[in-house]
Parts: sequence; structure tokens; C-alpha cells
Amino acid sequence: MNQRSVTAKKKLSKKLLFAWPTKTVSLGISSVFLGYITYYATDYMGLDPLKVGLVFVLSKIFDGFTDFVTGVLMGISGYDGLLPVQSESANSMIIAINTLVPAALGILLLICFCFYDLDKKMPQIRAELDGKKKQATWENAE
Repeated sequence: MNQRSVTAKKKLSKKLLFAWPTKTVSLGISSVFLGYITYYATDYMGLDPLKVGLVFVLSKIFDGFTDFVTGVLMGISGYDGLLPVQSESANSMIIAINTLVPAALGILLLICFCFYDLDKKMPQIRAELDGKKKQATWENAE
């Protein structure tokens, strides 16, 4: 065993050893969560599985778009991941992306919620879902 491999083994920290499996664990949790959402949406809400899958695909595409926009904004601000200390403009962009953008989206959601009348529509939605359940029960019984 050479000196370099011994030194490399000594430098492994507990943080690094903990960080290695976190991606795998989080992917596993999100996969199980998406499975339960799909099951609930198709079996309990009666949604078409094709539409549920389409929503998930579109969310992945939107996620890729937002990652691209974030990368462009960070590039414009002068972010360099290899620097030990970032420039003032890069730090300002990091703060803006992590605070101002979510705050603006939160305000937009609150405005949307004010105009969304789900409470008024809920009895009709429940009646339709109960009708679908009864129809499915009759079809399965025959």
C-alpha cells in the first residue's frame, strides 16, 4: 500500500461518508412517494393513468427548464464553482434565486388561491367520485 492511498483513507470524513448514500436514499423515497401519488390519483380519484404520467413527464421537463434558467442566471452573475469565495454579484444572485424567486411564486400562488373556488365545487366533485365508485363496483360485480 503506498503512502498516497493511506493519506486518502485518512482524509475521508464522517460528513463525506454520510453524504455518499443520501442521493440514493432520496431517489428511493421520491420513487416510493411518486408511486403512492400515482396509485392514489388513478385508483381513488379515478384519473386516467395516461394523464397522471403526462403530468409527471411535464414536471420533469419543467424541472429541466428551471435548472437551465438557474444555470444561465448563475453564469451571468459570474459564479465559478472552483473559486473558494464567490464574487458579490454571484452571492447576490444566489440570495435572489433562493429567496426572492420563491417569495414571488408564493405570492402568485396566494393570488391564485384567492380566485380558486374549490370549496364551492367540492360537493359536486365528491358526488361525481362517488358515482364513479358505484359504477365501477357494479361493473366489477357483473
